[in-house]
Amino acid sequence: MDSLRPVEVTKIDLSSDKLSITGMRLIEVYDSPHHQFILDGYKHAAKVKIEIELRAPLNTLQDAIATIGQVFTSNLDDLVPSLPDYWRTYLQRQQKTTSAETVSSGPRSNANAPAQKDAQVARVGDKGVKPPKALFTPEPKYPLLARAASIQGACIFSATIGVDGAVHDLHLLQPRGAGLDEAALSVMRTWKFKPATQNGQPVPVRLSLEVSFNLYK
Repeated sequence: MDSLRPVEVTKIDLSSDKLSITGMRLIEVYDSPHHQFILDGYKHAAKVKIEIELRAPLNTLQDAIATIGQVFTSNLDDLVPSLPDYWRTYLQRQQKTTSAETVSSGPRSNANAPAQKDAQVARVGDKGVKPPKALFTPEPKYPLLARAASIQGACIFSATIGVDGAVHDLHLLQPRGAGLDEAALSVMRTWKFKPATQNGQPVPVRLSLEVSFNLYK
């Protein structure tokens, strides 16, 4: 989720034809009880440097603000359309939930999963449906940044296990931040299952998958 990670600007250099911005990335983690991202306080070791070529000199403060606004935004709505599908679906769902003031901290349910276009996708618990069985589910690589910041936790996805035993149509249900969600998604795309069956026949099934990141001393 690098495109959403906030930046602490530490230096700005301005010349007649260029605006240079130097800063450090800040890490956000997901606060499940409050359904929001919060700053962890740990800064990325690598600096961020952005150079903007100017078509004309910046003569006023308003000119500078408008130019910087083309690079940074505090409005999440501006970023959602350019995000990967799994993040876009999650954030759109959160925005709708927040606007309706129906945020719930109750137990997880497949009812929270994005609606499926394919009516043939079954769910565990449907009559005659037996769940898929894991055949190959390797652990994800722990992102170095999250490890250095001692960030742990679980990422929960909604997914379809196809009749081919592969994981399809992944969507975030509960993120963790700090690169853990991307690491989880990457490895889950390699997972293989013995497909679910309904009355003895292989069927695609929709369910929740969880990947946990834990640091052991």
